[in-house]
Amino acid sequence: MMLPFLFSRLLLISAAFVLYSAAYTTAACEAAKANQQPPGPNIRKLDNGLTLIIQADHSSPTTAIEVWVHSGSADEAPSEQGAAHLLEHMLFKGSKSLKAGEADLALENLGSSLNATTSKDWIRINTVVASRFLKDAMPVVAELALNPTFPAEELEAERRVLLDELASTSADPVRTVAERLEALAYGSHPYGRPIPGTRESVAKLTRQSLISFHRRNFVPGNMTVVIVGDVEPEEATRLVQKYFGALKGSSGGNRAAAPMWTSFSGDNTASEAPKEGGRNAVWFGFAFPAPGMVSPKEVLVMDVLHALLDLGPGGRLPKALVSTGLVRSLDVEYTTRRQHGVFTVIGLADQNRLDEVKTRLWDELERARTFPPSASEFGSAQRRLLTDYAFKTETVGGRAYFLGFHAALGSPATGADYPNLIRKVTPEDVRKAAEAYLTPENAVMLTVEALKPNG
Repeated sequence: MMLPFLFSRLLLISAAFVLYSAAYTTAACEAAKANQQPPGPNIRKLDNGLTLIIQADHSSPTTAIEVWVHSGSADEAPSEQGAAHLLEHMLFKGSKSLKAGEADLALENLGSSLNATTSKDWIRINTVVASRFLKDAMPVVAELALNPTFPAEELEAERRVLLDELASTSADPVRTVAERLEALAYGSHPYGRPIPGTRESVAKLTRQSLISFHRRNFVPGNMTVVIVGDVEPEEATRLVQKYFGALKGSSGGNRAAAPMWTSFSGDNTASEAPKEGGRNAVWFGFAFPAPGMVSPKEVLVMDVLHALLDLGPGGRLPKALVSTGLVRSLDVEYTTRRQHGVFTVIGLADQNRLDEVKTRLWDELERARTFPPSASEFGSAQRRLLTDYAFKTETVGGRAYFLGFHAALGSPATGADYPNLIRKVTPEDVRKAAEAYLTPENAVMLTVEALKPNG
């Protein structure tokens, strides 16, 4: 399961296999310590509806604090496009008791830093502090999340920064292709919109736009607080009750009831590549609908399918496309969302080999749809996935992220028991998932001419 911001894996020709092998060998050693893992997390609801997840881990004197709002850019009203991202920036620009920059300074004085991120499904505020400073950091994090004032002068300055960012083209071609694929695939559904909005939409946002989004979504029934680390659960609960317990409200969000994947009865290919033949480098992308967290078991199966096709040096698609020289680089992702997710295959190839790439990809997906993986290959995929999980959750911050992510998407139990749930997936489950989702009829395709080094 891959997160919009965080876990891209760009596979580059043969050298990548050596690097991957070394990384996975190291991570496997860490995974072998599984029997030394701390007790599982405790998940509870406060009286006001806020979800609280606490996992005590006394192996090091650090503690992660995360606040997750279960709404993101997909929950913006049509007139609010870009509000979630702009709001995230404005959280640091002043609150009822803190002036602009004072929250950052307070955490710096504790030897830490404060961060925030926006996705299509959530907004996240996070920090990791020395455990003895938990009681000092908690009120700062709560104040930042719950009481922003959105000063007008700070809003205009931050708007100019975001408008400048939107005016510049992304230097990451994989991200560019992925955004265009999602816009094509999701169509008019909010998942098809870019998280930062557009220059036009951001220019129209007002202070009231941010106030309205905050009031609607930063409510306890739409929020999760995660604390992982060297804490006593009773004391951590008392602090959360103190700073979040008086918050009122139960629901949030403003999105459509269900995402609408593009109709595939018509043309589902958008080509922005040059029409001439030859060896011009072309970025290509394929997108397929994938399960969302409304169906947690299907998400788990899709995670294993993704590991079978891509994760690590043993993935089928790198073997079929990269090691054979058909593509110069390859990125295969399964992005999990609350509603429909998306499975993407993005790569760089010579234009005159695109038909070969497509044929080979279709062959591999047909094999996945038709035959369950062998016991050996399936076991290898599961181990790669669980090793990846162990590597990403080794730190208190990584574990807090993983727990908060699943809670924000609606299934905290999945994040809490992920390894055991993955072990319950079967080879036939994986075949059925490929059959349901990874079909040519479901695919959205896109090609984009590669930029020259100076372009």
